[in-house]
Amino acid sequence: MQTFSPSKKKIDLDTLFYRGANYHGVMGETKGTFFVKIKTNSGFTNADYLAKAAELAKKYGDGTLERTTKQSVENQGVPGTNVDKLMTEIYASGLATIGMGYCTEGLVGQVRQDIDEEKFNGCGRCAELCRVDAISIVLGKSVIDSDKCISCGWCIRGCPHEAVIETERGYTMWIGGNDARRPVGGILLKSFCTQEEIPGLVDAVAKTLVKYKTKPGRERLGNVMKSEGKFINEVLASV
Repeated sequence: MQTFSPSKKKIDLDTLFYRGANYHGVMGETKGTFFVKIKTNSGFTNADYLAKAAELAKKYGDGTLERTTKQSVENQGVPGTNVDKLMTEIYASGLATIGMGYCTEGLVGQVRQDIDEEKFNGCGRCAELCRVDAISIVLGKSVIDSDKCISCGWCIRGCPHEAVIETERGYTMWIGGNDARRPVGGILLKSFCTQEEIPGLVDAVAKTLVKYKTKPGRERLGNVMKSEGKFINEVLASV
């Protein structure tokens, strides 16, 4: 009987640490290393905290730190073999990391429009400009399909007769979208939010996420929303 012995191929140690991204705040880089997002208090921190982050960047990474648009500090170029040791020291020294799937999908500006019948002449320019085919000219009148309209304001800016007028401005907030391993489409939270409403809505989303999130660092907002059908209603009720 022929027998086979296990292969004795040399194993690249870096390939064994792909699970490094399971840590909260750790993500893989295209060059095969990792970066770690060190949390600050909305951009504020003390000298000792920042000095420790710099010390760890030199000890376990490539010595560079990057400030992000979310006011965190990224420890760059961490080899896979250093991830466990780095995270152990981060936790022991009182530093905190911040995950990547925490925030809202984004805010989009909106403009609500109306027609000035005295100026409107049915030229059709608004229908030509509409990128979602929400406007049609019927019997010389502009008809707006509210189900298709995204309130982008192109018809207002482009009307040569100033017949399409602005009646309201605001923001639409979509949350939960991501392009992760299992992509999730964003869900409309609220239309025509004012600037004053936005901080409260973002805070409500964050608190509701924390309430239902059971696997820190491994669950994105969209996945939590999918598993909790009452997520949106709970967010709106808490504002």
